[in-house]
Amino acid sequence: MAFDSTVGGPNANSYVSVADADAYIALRLNSSEWTAADTATKQAALVTATSMLDEMFAWRGEPATTTQALHWPATDATDCAGGEINDATIPAAVKNATCEQALYLLKFDATQTPTAIMQGLKSASVGSISSEFDSAMIPAKAQSRVTSILRCYGTPQENVDGGTGITSGYAIRG
Repeated sequence: MAFDSTVGGPNANSYVSVADADAYIALRLNSSEWTAADTATKQAALVTATSMLDEMFAWRGEPATTTQALHWPATDATDCAGGEINDATIPAAVKNATCEQALYLLKFDATQTPTAIMQGLKSASVGSISSEFDSAMIPAKAQSRVTSILRCYGTPQENVDGGTGITSGYAIRG
């Protein structure tokens, strides 16, 4: 499938064009992964970021048309100040969060299921079978900045900015 950032398009797979993402990310610190990436890699990051955000958030409002591929633009949605969002546009916050998530994906592979070490496994024992997890070590699917940007536009689903709900756990052989 070809990259498509057409607002409300039936084949759209990104909330942001590469040109708009370039402009946004150019103003960010620590963006060398983005500036070093070629166009195809940037497109892949934006498509993946868009898909992840659509999976990770229960968005407010309803898609503006029945033919659009993505949630935004949406009807019956409001911004953080309670103002109605134009149902022909994608909110700037959604675009910004998509750019942030795309940059994050170029820095960290948040699309893979983490290994036991990456899931926060602090220790494991064979005798008496026990394990201990540290939730602070669990990588996030999205950086906390993304969830902060989108706080008024949707409700984060489980495991968005890290964690499995397990802070520590033990398996004890009887």
